[in-house]
Amino acid sequence: MKKIVHSLVLPVLGIFITACTNEAQTEESDARLSESSIIETTTNSTTVSNQQGTSESTEVVASPTLEEFVGGWGIPYSEFFFFINSDGTSSDANEVNQPLPETSFHYTDDGRSVMTLHRADGTANDFVLEKDGTLTTNGENYIYLGNITLEEFRANNAPTEETTVDSEPTTYTLDEAITAAKHFMADGNDLSLFDNYTFTSDEQLTDASGRPYYAINIRQNGGNGMKSMAIGTIIVYADNGECAWQ
Repeated sequence: MKKIVHSLVLPVLGIFITACTNEAQTEESDARLSESSIIETTTNSTTVSNQQGTSESTEVVASPTLEEFVGGWGIPYSEFFFFINSDGTSSDANEVNQPLPETSFHYTDDGRSVMTLHRADGTANDFVLEKDGTLTTNGENYIYLGNITLEEFRANNAPTEETTVDSEPTTYTLDEAITAAKHFMADGNDLSLFDNYTFTSDEQLTDASGRPYYAINIRQNGGNGMKSMAIGTIIVYADNGECAWQ
């Protein structure tokens, strides 16, 4: 009986052990497969993230353009000025509409626009557009004269026809000289204050330098118990009405 039981138990135990072993192997295999999937997924995610990071770091930033520098630039209270034209030429007092050298553009770290001229001799010159709208180059600061060319600037600043044509010199008449003398005496007050005064003059005279003038003699009239009294003489220059006490 014991032999029969022993012979029956051993095969059953063998089947049970084999089943457990197979199940453990299956679970281990599933775990490895899952781990492999996780690693592969993580690797793919890392690759995508790195690709995105590379794309962002290589993004092209727009550079300044020539249009930002077009117009006239000059140093205040001086004759130093130049003009950058939209067609890629420049002008100054000596040269008109000369092609610009090879140019490049970039931004400074604080965001200012820079135009660099690369000359044939190997030198370079930076033009920096400041935050206040001025332009700095070669250590000099230029103000903006407007979006104009050299020709327009000269036309706007040309002398008017009235100043270029010689006009006849102004000559005061005797009556005008007397009126000028009254204004000189009144010093901004009402001219009626001198209704009781007499203004007389001899004919027009000439001083040592050749300037014509009138000597206006001023006398206060008598009346109401007062006697007539000489006040003085005002010189009125006939060329411009300038007045001075003699």
